[in-house]
Amino acid sequence: MRRLLTAVVLSVFASLVFGAAAYPQEPGNLPEGKKIAAVLYDYPGKLPDSMEDVTGVHKGEAFSGKTIRESIKLLYLKGIFETITVEGSDTPEGVIITYRLVPKIRVVKIKIHGNDSLSKKKILEKVALKERDFIDSALINKTRDNIIKLYRDEGFRDAEAVLKVSQLNRLE
Repeated sequence: MRRLLTAVVLSVFASLVFGAAAYPQEPGNLPEGKKIAAVLYDYPGKLPDSMEDVTGVHKGEAFSGKTIRESIKLLYLKGIFETITVEGSDTPEGVIITYRLVPKIRVVKIKIHGNDSLSKKKILEKVALKERDFIDSALINKTRDNIIKLYRDEGFRDAEAVLKVSQLNRLE
């Protein structure tokens, strides 16, 4: 007798967190050696106070494209940003540098729906992503494949797994 198609929906709830992949972008056509008037950070949340220590770019120092490129590499190594762009503007007071930082998304909660045949515990053992991990498409695909294999090993040949990533409302 053929078993019914079983679908497991795994919801991964995500939250924006201070998190890194960066793409070096140097402020164009700014005068080398001109004083840095301000270093600004555009980030949706609170940054650590030590951000200028990480970048090595400080107000009052001489502007250098090389220093900006190095700062992007250092931020990239932190592993907490999805993208990093740097913009600069030349003002009478000096160069204003703005880092635009987009955080990586972190898993906050994992929910399983539609699992009538197997226990949540058994399914969760096959989930490659864990709470507090950064969202990674390779791990999402691996999780889906793991769950489908689990169901097929249990005799559900037509099993499907649908994984949804959704952003948690910060009030939840």
